[in-house]
This record gives sequence, structure tokens and C-alpha cells, in this order.
Amino acid sequence: MLQIGDCRIVSVLEQEFEPRVDFLFPELDLASLAGEQSWLEPSHLDFSSGVVRLAIQSFIVKVDGLTIVVDTGIGEEKPRHRPEWHRRKNTGFLDSLGEHGAAPETVDLVVCTHIHVDHVGWNTRWIDGIWQPTFPNARYLIPLIERDHMRAQAEPPSYYADSVAPLPDTLVEWIQPYHEICPGLTLVPLPGHSPGMVGLRIEREGMKAMLCSDALHSPFQLRLPEVSSSLCSDASLARTTRRALLSECAAEDMLLVPAHLREHAAIRVHRDGNVFQPEFVYFVG
Repeated sequence: MLQIGDCRIVSVLEQEFEPRVDFLFPELDLASLAGEQSWLEPSHLDFSSGVVRLAIQSFIVKVDGLTIVVDTGIGEEKPRHRPEWHRRKNTGFLDSLGEHGAAPETVDLVVCTHIHVDHVGWNTRWIDGIWQPTFPNARYLIPLIERDHMRAQAEPPSYYADSVAPLPDTLVEWIQPYHEICPGLTLVPLPGHSPGMVGLRIEREGMKAMLCSDALHSPFQLRLPEVSSSLCSDASLARTTRRALLSECAAEDMLLVPAHLREHAAIRVHRDGNVFQPEFVYFVG
């Protein structure tokens, strides 16, 4: 758990995964990070095997009587290209959410920071032969730009078809940038990884945090913010967004909470000239 003023954040792990560096970060030369190996291994990179160590997780945010789930991971029973994501069963993930105070029927809001396969999967479940909302009493907040980007494609991806399109209009709110959830919680634009990706900025009782989604995949990007992932829709814009975000976090003492950071951790960003230094802050309990 992280406490940001009176706002509580809990990370719930769905799965750890290890894509190859040459797939996810084809621009990255691992040799350029040799001096950083002591703090990047073993949690975040494996230099010998050339893999990035990441987590897929959801965040539960509790504030002002609201229960909010930020990003919904992979899901179950869904056809996926990665074998470890394909038609998963009996994962126990929803039980884990419930154990942390977010049983599906008690969730008030679901925030999808962007529409990618590993951020929308639990939006729906296969019930009685159709995809139905996993969180039946929640409003789903999804960036309008993301929806329009998906609908503009000749054939939207399967994860849109099974995890977003089936949501009834009565439950979905297609949000614009700077949507305020409640005082001190705002969905701010972080474009580049996808056209309309947002982060959740939290500012409560003088403390600040940013759930930055995929603006930062791995902590090595503090040292090399110019390296974007192969999955970014606009790598140049992603670099610009990342640099601005790191500068903002360092200047405002705002805790950075990336979507895929392992070990239930966040990052406090320090600046030394043009170099960003990470300080890991771990969730408690």
C-alpha cells in the first residue's frame, strides 16, 4: 500500500512476464547500461539473457469513499497472441482484488489509461455465452481519443472487440483530457505510447503521485529517457512526454507509479543536472 495523503493505493499483481530486450526496446544497447547493472539486476533487467522483467498489475485507489480500479490487465478466456496470455483460466485474480477491498460488485470506477491488450482484459468476463462487464456497478472511464483511434482502424484488434466494445453505453464515459474524478484526482494526457493515453495524477494533503501507465516501462528509462518501446504509436512523442514527466516528478517531489514496475514499487525521481536518479519506494502490506 502507498498512502498519498488520505488516498490509499494498492497494487495487485496479475502476472510477471519477460519480453526480450530486442523485441520491446530494439533501440537499446544493453552495453550502454553496464554501469547501472548493480541496481537494474535482478529485478528489472537480465543482462545475460537479454530480457526485460516486467509486471502486469492493476491498482486499487481508495479515496473519498470511492473504490477505483486503474487498468484491468489481461483477463481470462480471451484469445491472445502470447501463449501465456491465451485463454487463461482460474487465475484467482478477482479473488485477489476482493482481498484488497475491490470485489467486482463494490468497484465504483474503472480507469483504462489506454486501450492496449494488457490494460483492458478484465473489463469483461465470459458469462452465459457473451462478454459481460466484470464490474457491473462501475463507470468505465476510457479516453475518447483511444476509442476513436481504435474505430478508425480497418479491423480493430481482438482485445477491443472482447474487452471494450461489449461494454454497454450506460457504463462507459468517454473522457476528455484533464477529467477530474474528485478533488485532487485528475486524468492527465500522456500521449506517445498510444494517442490518447492518460495518467492518474493524485494530489492530496500536500502529497503527490502519478500513476503514469506506460509512459515509463522500465526504470532504465530514467537513465535513457530517449529509448521508447517498439509498441509506442509515436516514439518521438513518447520521448517528449517521458522527459517532461520525469522533470515534473523531480521538480514537484511527485511519486512515479509505472504500470509495469515489479516488486510493488514506485519511484521517487531525483535530478542531478541532466541525469535522473531513481529512488525506489515500496508498497507496504
